[in-house]
Amino acid sequence: MPQRAGALSRSKAVLEIHAGLRRVSRGFRLLTRELMEEAARSTGGRRRKASPRRRIHGRYIGLIRNLSPRAKAQVRAVRARRGVAAAIRKALEMRRTR
Repeated sequence: MPQRAGALSRSKAVLEIHAGLRRVSRGFRLLTRELMEEAARSTGGRRRKASPRRRIHGRYIGLIRNLSPRAKAQVRAVRARRGVAAAIRKALEMRRTR
């Protein structure tokens, strides 16, 4: 009979350990969920609005990037003669005709 009592105490201890592990696991899940929600809420700082000149320049660069070297040279020439707005129109036109 003493062996039986030892087996019961061991199985009881295993059940207690298992229950404790479940509580710890649940705690980690809740903590992870909270951290993920907090990370989603915070954007990491304020993002400054780009100036109109910077936006136009970005649009120009974005359009000219995918053109062929020959087309880029033509758009750059238009930019030098008539300005960025005309160069953007030319790049859009060249992009459509490709």
